[in-house]
Amino acid sequence: MNQPLQLIFRTTIALISIFVVVRFSPVVLAEWNDGNACPKLGPLPACYLVVFCYALIGVVAAINPRRLNPLFFIGWLPVFAMALTGTSLEILGHGTCPVSDSGVPMCYYSLLLAVVLLPMFWLAGGFKKINATNVQP
Repeated sequence: MNQPLQLIFRTTIALISIFVVVRFSPVVLAEWNDGNACPKLGPLPACYLVVFCYALIGVVAAINPRRLNPLFFIGWLPVFAMALTGTSLEILGHGTCPVSDSGVPMCYYSLLLAVVLLPMFWLAGGFKKINATNVQP
């Protein structure tokens, strides 16, 4: 795939990540203030981890995805796993996810974005194997 198209995909991934972090910040602030805005993973609120992981995905996409594949997956895998788990629990009637202003559980949106981000990262050239003799900036 040509470089301009890869740059467009990388920029889109970074912008999506920024959008998620901004839209999720009220939940993080509510969790910080009263401690009941999002489910906990042990002592850690899940919303903190989600925001951190989306921020990591955005940084990886903005810098250079080919050299940072492991960091993309460190960010993407927990987001995908939590969104899939939360969506499954919501469908089974165990409401655990914070809801958006429109009343839709935010894990639905997160799952949709996680499913979209993985192929976008691939199209941005993030899965190409780096050869020691053919390292590109």
